[in-house]
Amino acid sequence: MIDKKMLDEVLEKTDRLFGLEEFKTYIKDFSDTYNHMGTRIDQQAQMIIFSRALLLSLKDGDGYETLAGLYMKMWAAICDREELFIDYNVLEYPDTKDKSDYHDERDVHLRRDLVLQWLEEETTLNDLGLKIFCLDISAWIDNIQGAEFRTVLSRLSHAMRNNIILVRIPAVDEMTLGRVKDAISWYINVDDVYCPPHSLDDYYNYALKKFSERNIVLDEDAHACLRELIHQVQRRPNFWGFRSVKKLVDDIMMNTIRGICE
Repeated sequence: MIDKKMLDEVLEKTDRLFGLEEFKTYIKDFSDTYNHMGTRIDQQAQMIIFSRALLLSLKDGDGYETLAGLYMKMWAAICDREELFIDYNVLEYPDTKDKSDYHDERDVHLRRDLVLQWLEEETTLNDLGLKIFCLDISAWIDNIQGAEFRTVLSRLSHAMRNNIILVRIPAVDEMTLGRVKDAISWYINVDDVYCPPHSLDDYYNYALKKFSERNIVLDEDAHACLRELIHQVQRRPNFWGFRSVKKLVDDIMMNTIRGICE
């Protein structure tokens, strides 16, 4: 039995996301389909629906964990559970916090080793019940035809026996997304959602939302200044999406507090 109240809450939260129209449409269409059919289809048909993975193309810092959380809540509502356990692999490159080092070859190899180890451990565990299995395959984006990536997909296919799969790659062009989807499709059924990089307006509105949550109202000059600051931060090579904008808002808040105290 579907938890319609929880499903409505998921749809409402999804609709409040900045941008990401294709993801919003996917969640709504999938929810509507299952909402209309869920009580009238047999267990075998349900397993076919469960066996489809979701491939997200999303820029670093633009809400991977947020989208994964909404995806989890959607499935929890469909399965009539309070929540499902989200099982992440390593979400960030190890040994570096500097995004300018993102493509260091040593980090990429270390990341691959960690993901493979994580997949091997997860796919050999006893069945702990249905959960959301999130995998970031960014480290293989330039070698999707290689033997190592085929190993990843083979283990991922095994993981689908007991899990719902969410796969993430960076924001790439739609042709590259299609090639990755085709490679994955040899092993598992997959839907893809392209999330284009957010606009300046998205980041600006997000910053305004953060100020509003702190009951701070900006005057006209402050609005113009904030927009320019976000534009400057957005142009930096180590810009990390909403996380960088949130840090900017926090810095502005701290400087304001210090100014008041002085």
